Amino acid sequence: MGATAKQRANIYTVMLIVAFVALVLASVLMYLELKKYEFDIEAKEYDRAEILQPERSQSHYGPPQIV
Repeated sequence: MGATAKQRANIYTVMLIVAFVALVLASVLMYLELKKYEFDIEAKEYDRAEILQPERSQSHYGPPQIV
């Protein structure tokens, strides 16, 4: 039996490694960001927030009227 040569990494292997590094980096950065906020992902003002609706006028439902 002869010695076989090791295959070189092709472009798909390199892309796989780059994607893996990007996912690991994103996970670490997300962990650090959440750590700043003590892993609290709930909105503080959610229950007390008012939702303001724009006032509706006749101009939205038809052509403008000249008064």
